[in-house]
Amino acid sequence: MKKVLIIMASIMLCGVVHANLVVNGSFENGTVGVYAGTDLPKSDSAIPGWRIYDTTFAAVTYELVSDALEATDGNNYVKITSTTTAQGPDSALDITQNGLGSVALSTGVNYTVSFDAKWVAGTDNNLALSIRTFDGNTIVEKLVTEGLSLTSDWATYSYEVTPTLLEDGGAEPNFYIGFRPKGANMLDETFYIDNVQVIPEPATMGLVGIAGIALFGMRRFLSK
Repeated sequence: MKKVLIIMASIMLCGVVHANLVVNGSFENGTVGVYAGTDLPKSDSAIPGWRIYDTTFAAVTYELVSDALEATDGNNYVKITSTTTAQGPDSALDITQNGLGSVALSTGVNYTVSFDAKWVAGTDNNLALSIRTFDGNTIVEKLVTEGLSLTSDWATYSYEVTPTLLEDGGAEPNFYIGFRPKGANMLDETFYIDNVQVIPEPATMGLVGIAGIALFGMRRFLSK
């Protein structure tokens, strides 16, 4: 029995290495084209796993671009162009935490959240980044809120996060990440996003798995 449990634990440790949890994180699935104003698609329809949200009335446009020479992973990336400096409106490319992009994160597990981005044009340079966990449409925990000044070359931005709060009903919360051309106001800028990843740390993920196996083994032992 001990040998079986050890083998199972080893398999679990191997299985979590380099496993990106984000659905369509490199935007390889989707309909290439420009989306703005009344042309904004519903969640998951243009880019599976993602939503394009906008209340600026076409002052912000989104484009799924296919260009293998420019993309950092695969052929596609997302281009976000904002031409407004208005206060009040909101606009974002964000994961559909309740749709195809739904990914539950385990509390107590360390995750590396990363993405590639570059600034292309505009008078401003601020990518508003939000990394959170959600229960439906309710925020459970704010993990990262940051305004990034991007470089004019592709760069990888990486964050270590550890969710600590469960949903009200006790379930594991869903992962959320959102990208906005925004500071206090909407900004005049163009930037690219690609290769969004969420990777669990093998050590902590393995410990969670081993704890589950140990509990299973103990229950079997006590039931004899």
